[in-house]
Amino acid sequence: MKINILFLLACCLSCFGFEDRIRISGEIVGDPRTVTVTEIESTALSGNGELIRVHTAVIDKKETSSFSGVLLTDFIKRYGVRNVKSITVKAWDRYVITLDMEKIKKFSPILVTREQGKHIPYEERGPVRIVTLTVQSMPDQIKDRVQIFSVKEIIFNR
Repeated sequence: MKINILFLLACCLSCFGFEDRIRISGEIVGDPRTVTVTEIESTALSGNGELIRVHTAVIDKKETSSFSGVLLTDFIKRYGVRNVKSITVKAWDRYVITLDMEKIKKFSPILVTREQGKHIPYEERGPVRIVTLTVQSMPDQIKDRVQIFSVKEIIFNR
């Protein structure tokens, strides 16, 4: 019940023009703060200027979709201090996972801000997701996929 109330509040805030954002904390450059979807997307501007696009399976829907965003490694380089060893990702539904840099480098996840070219609303488990670039078709590989929906906070760890 509490989760539904928080989810509805987040949806209402996005409807009233508040820009979607996530919190970053831990071993970051500067103080803990929120970063907007626009700021996340601007991480791509320091590279080739375009968001990375990938067409991949969505674990919960068992179908494919087109996603756009920035490499998680680029996001970590932009906001984290030197020698970040892992990140802890918290979702709005209280899901928490820690990903070490080895796993991040292995799967090349994208910090996704768009699905089918449009920003992802809270009610569709946005505003930010993490998905992998690689599509794995074997059922036993699904458990190794990195997919996190409704990202609320990323904590950088050393």
